[in-house]
Amino acid sequence: MKAKFFCILCLMSLSLASYSAPRIVVQELGTTTEALTIQHSDSDDLNGILAVMVSPTPWHPVNTNPADQEAAFTDGQGLGGLTGLLNDCLRGCGTSANQNVPAAVAEWYFSEPHNIAELRVFTGNYGHDGRIFHHYDVAMTTDPFPEGASYDVPLIEEVTPVPSGIPGVGGFGLVGNPNSPGTYEASLSVVNDDAGGPLAEGVTGMRITFYQVSNTAGAFRDDWNAGEGDDRDGQDAGFESPLVYEVDLFFGNAPITNPTGVTDWSLY
Repeated sequence: MKAKFFCILCLMSLSLASYSAPRIVVQELGTTTEALTIQHSDSDDLNGILAVMVSPTPWHPVNTNPADQEAAFTDGQGLGGLTGLLNDCLRGCGTSANQNVPAAVAEWYFSEPHNIAELRVFTGNYGHDGRIFHHYDVAMTTDPFPEGASYDVPLIEEVTPVPSGIPGVGGFGLVGNPNSPGTYEASLSVVNDDAGGPLAEGVTGMRITFYQVSNTAGAFRDDWNAGEGDDRDGQDAGFESPLVYEVDLFFGNAPITNPTGVTDWSLY
């Protein structure tokens, strides 16, 4: 069984990188990692390129194995017990102080410029709880020295594996993985260009900002407190973080995945 969202989200963005019109073309939850329509790759163009973590405390205290840290994002190995587990409770567990505090910020640098065809992010947890969700922003640069570049202007924001809702109305809070073990083990989002071209051109570096996503009841939460900022669920910000078991990036001049109709999904 799987729950699938295929939708289009176009955001207008300007940056040093030449952006087209980024969209989320796949939003999907799976009862197992194998149930996801698209599987993680061990041959994508990011495979084996280690992330550089630019946030000070990106890893959960129990995640101490280097193989489950930077390497896990791009090793093509899939989900493990602690694979890519990001830090929790950066401003205290269950407190409103976690508002708009990223769980981790990761950057990848390329030896030469590339056009970007598609980005895919996979998260999951064998515990079938709120950590299976993800929520991230993406920025890219054409700076010849991407290690010190500014990534202030996003390519796309609010990327999630389920519809994120309308600000002040809800969306995040309408879906969850409650009463662990819940239904879902993994989630996927895919981003590419809505006009059939590259997502961005001449890219030398990419930054992904990952947010805390859940609470101990397995609910999917946004990063804002009720009524603040870009709040979409009317609840305090999430304080548990995902296990990011793969980030796949494909170089090229055209999307790989096309959007399809919504099937087999109910919110609860």
